[in-house]
Amino acid sequence: MGPFIEQIVEGDAERAAQLMPYTRAFAAQAAAGGGYVEGLVAESAFYRPFAELMTDFDVLLCPTVASTGLAAEEPCTDSTAIFSQLMTLPFNVIGRVPVLALPSGIAPNGVPTGVQLVGRTYDDAAVFRVGAALEQELGLWTDASWWPAL
Repeated sequence: MGPFIEQIVEGDAERAAQLMPYTRAFAAQAAAGGGYVEGLVAESAFYRPFAELMTDFDVLLCPTVASTGLAAEEPCTDSTAIFSQLMTLPFNVIGRVPVLALPSGIAPNGVPTGVQLVGRTYDDAAVFRVGAALEQELGLWTDASWWPAL
């Protein structure tokens, strides 16, 4: 385990060993990346096309995860396999756009699904307006079949 992981858990190797394998793999990948300034430059280049797209739209609707087949109990040391499925990641990188995740239903294999609403930079109100309308239209929270049996 590298020193970067041990920094995450304040130099405590025993606590670092308790991290999931994919967490250790992701942290090792992150440690191999560039510096802070390079990260800001890359983030700006990543943000620009999205900002241009959003001049014509109020909100972008997209899935939160690109697969319904990720098994929770399987350890994963291939962070690329996991992170390539996370549709939330680009907006985590951008950081300055409001994002609201909402449940959207149940996949045929029984896995809950979700969508995310992504707004223009700092336009939180639009995201919440559309999110409230979507929640009302889907009616999942008030449908008894949505909730698991106890």
